[in-house]
Amino acid sequence: MLSDQDAIMRVKKMKYDIMEKLKGGYEKLVGFETSSKGYEWFGKAPGHEALSAYGLAQFNDMQKVVKFVDGEVLKRNSDWLVGRRDRERPGKFSLNPKSLDTFGRASQDITDAYIIWVLTQDGKFSYDDLKDEFANLKEIASNTKDPYILSLYAGALVNVGEFDQAFEISDRVVDSQNEKNGSVEGAKSSITNSRGKSLLLETTSLAVINWLDLDPSKYSKNIDLAIGFILSSVKNGGRFGSTQSTVLSLKALVRYTQIYQGISGSGSFVLYLNGEKVKSVDFSDQESGALSKLDFSEDFYNYYQRKYDGNTCGQGRQMNIRFAIENFKPTSEDGFALSYIMAMDFLNASPSSPDKAPISFSMDKSPSDE
Repeated sequence: MLSDQDAIMRVKKMKYDIMEKLKGGYEKLVGFETSSKGYEWFGKAPGHEALSAYGLAQFNDMQKVVKFVDGEVLKRNSDWLVGRRDRERPGKFSLNPKSLDTFGRASQDITDAYIIWVLTQDGKFSYDDLKDEFANLKEIASNTKDPYILSLYAGALVNVGEFDQAFEISDRVVDSQNEKNGSVEGAKSSITNSRGKSLLLETTSLAVINWLDLDPSKYSKNIDLAIGFILSSVKNGGRFGSTQSTVLSLKALVRYTQIYQGISGSGSFVLYLNGEKVKSVDFSDQESGALSKLDFSEDFYNYYQRKYDGNTCGQGRQMNIRFAIENFKPTSEDGFALSYIMAMDFLNASPSSPDKAPISFSMDKSPSDE
């Protein structure tokens, strides 16, 4: 068994190894910049627009966690991408037709949407700077139900602060979500020309990121379903299918954990049944891991047995269930936030219950919590 000091040293070594690999990978990647700017598989001019946007997206993510990403590299190549706008077809980009394996075979619409999604990530370009390109994406969106393209468009709108339009597009993406397994279905392809499970993960991840950035409360059901699908798709070694589906899955999971950071503070979760205090569970941000799942099934069963003398069956019975947070003491100015999923089941299967049980649910903030 490892001591605390051994565990700390292992984590430090792991972080050091990760940073060294990131730095080595970055140095190799920037070496594929062509003499005329932009990136190409072998570093030979001319640059490839889709591949350059793909690389720029990686650099945008890397600069958030490391200091060795050269800002001039980002500026130089984002400027080159903007310069690849097609003057004869306003709103579209001129595209190098070269491809390698499956990359480079994405459609014009997908590539246009992907490039704009990437270019708007670092705040350098505004909606007005790319007005023709956004008009093109709006036209594309009006003629497609493809959730991958719609999610790229919505993400670009979020990046430039056009939230009303982003909500409109993200609402349409909701219609493509499978209500059973949480995946966002219906995309035909992606920037990496993905298919099957990888395409589902890429599309679902893009949709989740937008829902989280726009309104986690409004899209809470969709987010929980989608995150469940992503987590259920992890393979041995921590992969989520292809490289791109793994990258986007991790982006979605990181964004999710940034917003739902768990418990901050201390207090008690209290269960009331028909006004009677049945159980109280203390919590604190120091022991939040122990509260990943609160199972009150035994408490419900015991209460029902006591109240009805062991007879758990009966029509017309009503149960008022109340969960309260009491004696709360915050540890920061951010207050209290809790992401949860409530699951309910019947005590037994006999007699049979109707397809839709008469259950209502509401939330309120008591005066004592103000």
